[in-house]
Amino acid sequence: MMDFQKFSRAAVVISTLAATAPIFTNLAAADETPHALSDKADAEVANSIPSGSTNGSATASYDSTAGIGFIPGDLVLYQVPNFDFGKNHKFAATLSGGSGLGLVGANHGSESEPGNTRGVVILDNRSSNSDSLVNWALSVKATAFKTIDGNQLNTSQLKLRPTLATATQPSTANLPYTIGDGTSTPSVDINNSEIVVEANGNSAQNESVAKSGTGYTPVGPLALSFIAPTSVGFYVGQSDISNIKSDSVYKSTLTWTLSTDATNNS
Repeated sequence: MMDFQKFSRAAVVISTLAATAPIFTNLAAADETPHALSDKADAEVANSIPSGSTNGSATASYDSTAGIGFIPGDLVLYQVPNFDFGKNHKFAATLSGGSGLGLVGANHGSESEPGNTRGVVILDNRSSNSDSLVNWALSVKATAFKTIDGNQLNTSQLKLRPTLATATQPSTANLPYTIGDGTSTPSVDINNSEIVVEANGNSAQNESVAKSGTGYTPVGPLALSFIAPTSVGFYVGQSDISNIKSDSVYKSTLTWTLSTDATNNS
């Protein structure tokens, strides 16, 4: 594993993706459509007269019906990470040997917001029946790093090293899942020990991040953790050093794509 070397330049990455809110289970109301009791009205006419023993005790009974049906749940890309590399990095105008600026790790969290949510969270609530297809694949692409006035880095890269992790549902809807240290999804395959994402202004190319593996079954929430500083790095080549503008923040937009075809990452 490469050592992450400090250098100075601002690089803040924001992830962009519209994701559906997750599944917070609610009680089903008895007025849902389509109906489970399509052959039944809302009430049965019993018209039953009590009958019974000769001592005056009598009863009346009649049957009614309750019904509910189920369909497979959804596959949801619920949560994607932002990578904040900070903005007080010093850099030299030239570097020897034609090398670029070394990899910089991204910190996470703050005093007001503990850093235990930086990662990808996928909610897989689909059926695990043998006749159901439950494959999936995750990929990512990035735009060039640019300042607000359009100054662009043409050799920048992101280097991703995610790890499988557990995810704990928040107590309130529309908040991030908490990402833990354990692993509960061994049948998920991460594409490589280091995933290089070009962020250089050329046509953005999707890079495979992870996919369902052999023997995979839906497990509800699963996570790819980017909490460790060494799980993501930023790199820029020698030719861009002279283009870096001091006191500027460079941003790239990452687009994460979840596909239901584990062979498709385009």
